[in-house]
Amino acid sequence: MPPFGSTKSLRTTKDDASFLDASLNGGHFHYPDRKPILVDPGTIIPPSLQLLTKNLCSLESRIFHGDYDENKNIPIRAAIANLIKEAEVKLEDLTPWIDRGHSSRDCYGRKAIFGSDTLEVMVMTWLAGDVCALHDHGSTEHGAVQIMGPVDQMHVVVQTNDSTGLLQTLNLRTNHKPGEILQVTHELCHCMGNVSHRSKKDNEHSLLTDEEDRENNYAVTMHVYWKSGKESDHVTSVTGGARVFDVVQSSVCETDAGVFHGLPKSVIMSTEERVEADFPTLLRDGTELLLRMMRMTPEQRAETDTLPISDIFQHLFAFERKEEFLRDVSAIVDAETGHKSDSTQWAILCHALRTAAPLQRMVIPGTRNTSNNSLVSEDGNQKRDSWQEYARMYDALIGNPCMDSFMGKYVKYFFDQVWLKETGRSIAEDCKVMSVGCGTGLVERFMLDEVGISPQNLAAFDLSPSMVETAVQFRGITTAKVGNVLEMSAEMYGLHDVLYAGLNVFQYLPADKLDDALERTAACTKEGGYFVTDFITPDHIRWYPNLMISADRKTFSLRTPQLIQKDYQMYQRSDIINVTWDTEDGSLKINDSGLHQRWLAPMSRIIEAIEKHFPRVRVFDAVTMEELPRHADTSPSTRYVVIANK
Repeated sequence: MPPFGSTKSLRTTKDDASFLDASLNGGHFHYPDRKPILVDPGTIIPPSLQLLTKNLCSLESRIFHGDYDENKNIPIRAAIANLIKEAEVKLEDLTPWIDRGHSSRDCYGRKAIFGSDTLEVMVMTWLAGDVCALHDHGSTEHGAVQIMGPVDQMHVVVQTNDSTGLLQTLNLRTNHKPGEILQVTHELCHCMGNVSHRSKKDNEHSLLTDEEDRENNYAVTMHVYWKSGKESDHVTSVTGGARVFDVVQSSVCETDAGVFHGLPKSVIMSTEERVEADFPTLLRDGTELLLRMMRMTPEQRAETDTLPISDIFQHLFAFERKEEFLRDVSAIVDAETGHKSDSTQWAILCHALRTAAPLQRMVIPGTRNTSNNSLVSEDGNQKRDSWQEYARMYDALIGNPCMDSFMGKYVKYFFDQVWLKETGRSIAEDCKVMSVGCGTGLVERFMLDEVGISPQNLAAFDLSPSMVETAVQFRGITTAKVGNVLEMSAEMYGLHDVLYAGLNVFQYLPADKLDDALERTAACTKEGGYFVTDFITPDHIRWYPNLMISADRKTFSLRTPQLIQKDYQMYQRSDIINVTWDTEDGSLKINDSGLHQRWLAPMSRIIEAIEKHFPRVRVFDAVTMEELPRHADTSPSTRYVVIANK
C-alpha cells in the first residue's frame, strides 16, 4: 500500500475498505475512536485527497495534543483553508463522490470522503436551482468550503442585527468562482446554492428548470469541518445539532440531518425560539423554500413541518410586507435625495426582489392567479413587450413627478412664449402636433386639456404596444398608434407644425442612430415648424435617485445606475425594479423592468446634430427654463430642453 503523499493513486478493495483509516493510525498519530473512511470498495483515492487527509489529520493531532496555539498561529479555519489550497484537489478527483441523483426533497447531494469524531471531509453536489436553508453548523467549530465548479456558486451570510434584533443578510454573492475557498466558523449562519442558470437580463428564465437542465448545470463543493471532541459535547457527529432557520414560520429547528428546506418532521430534534428576519432575508429565503416545496412530491410535502405552498406564497407577498419594506429601505436610503447610503444592503434588497419576481409569473395552486397581470401570455409564453407591467406603474413613478417638476412647465413655455409669440397662430385651430414616443399619453392629455391642442390635430406613436394601449384606453389619446422613429417618414406620418419628444426619448436610441432619427424628424416637420425635446446631461447620475416613490406611497422604483462604455460611447445603464401595493387585494406586486440604457452624448454633440436639420436651436435648463450658453457642458438640473426651428 503506497504511503500518504505517494504519487500513485490508492484503490480500496472489498476486504480493505477502511485501509486509509488504518494507515492514519500507523503509529505516527493518535486518533481516538476513529470512524472508518466512507468510500465504496474499488474507489480510487487520488493523490490530492491523500495529501489533504494526511495534512488535516496532522493538524488534528497537533490540536488534540495541545501543540497548536491559535494565538501563535493562524486561526484553525484559516489553517484548514490553507491545507485545502495546498492539496490542489481538482473537480475530477471528486468524481466518485459527486451525486447528481439526489432526491427532489434534498437541497443538495452529499457524500463523505473521510470522517472521524472530530473531522469530516464531504462533497456536496448542487443541481441548478439547489439552494439550502439558512443554517449554522451545529457542533462544528472550524471549517472551510472550496468551490469546485464547473459553475459558480452562491453564498449568503446572515447575522442578527444588534439594533433591530432581526436576522439580516450581511453578504451575498452569486458568482463565487471555482477554486475559491470560504472559511467556516462556529458562529457562521449562511446558505449556499447553485443559481448560475438564473439570468437577470432577459427576465425570461424559469426558477424551476427541468431535471435534465438541472443535472447538466450542476455545481460541486468540498467541505471540511472540525470540532474539538470535548467530552462535554452532547452531539457526537462533527456537524450534528445544526440549527435550520425557517424565516417564514419564524422558527429554528435542530437536526443531525441535511440542512434542507422543508425538513421531514422525523429528523427534527427540537424547535427553538422564534426568529424574525428583515424584508430582504424573508423574501429571498422564503422564495427558495417555496421553490423547494414545489419540487417535492405531495407525499414528501406531507412529511414536512412547513406551511402549504399557497400559504408560503401569500405570506411572502402579503400587505404586511409593505411596512417591513419601508422600514428596511428607509434605513439605507437618504430621504431627501433618494440616494442609497448602503450599497451592500441595497444590492441585497434588489437581489431578493428580483429572485422573487418570477414567482408571480407562475400559476400556484391555491393562490390568486396573477399571470394575467404579468409578462406571461395566455399560452404560457413570455410576452415580448417588456413594458407590459411597467406601463401600469409608469405614471405614478415617472410621468406624474416629471410633469409636475418640469415637463408641464416647458411644454406650456413653448406654446405660450414661443409658438404664440413667434407665429401668432392659434393653438387650437392652427397647430398640428405629433408626439414621438408618447408613452402612456400623459403629456398628450396635458396638451389637449391645458394647452388647447385640438384632438384632430394631435398624432402620437410609441414603440411599445402596452404604452399605446394605455394611452388610448386610459388617457383617451385615440390617435395614438404603434410606431418607430427609425421608420418615420412624411409619407407615412404626414407633416406637422410641432414634433415633440419627451423624457429623453432620443437617448434610448443607439448612438449611431441619432442622425437618422433627427433626419426623419425634420422630414415630418413643416417649414417654419418646431422640434421640442429634452435630454439628460452626461452627469445626470449625480441627481439620479436610487429610490423613487409615488405620491400615494404605494408604488416604488428601485434603480441602480452605472456608467458604461460601449463602442467608445458613454451610456448610463440603469437596472430597474418596481414594486407596488396598489393592487386589487393590497398584496405586493414586483415588476423586474430589467436594464434601461441611455446614451450620454456631450451636449455640444447633440446640439450640432440637431443643427444639421434645424438651423435655429435654443437650449434651456429643463426645470428653470433658464437659457443655457452655447459652451455649456451640463445644466443645474442635469436635464435640458431643446427648442429647434426649421
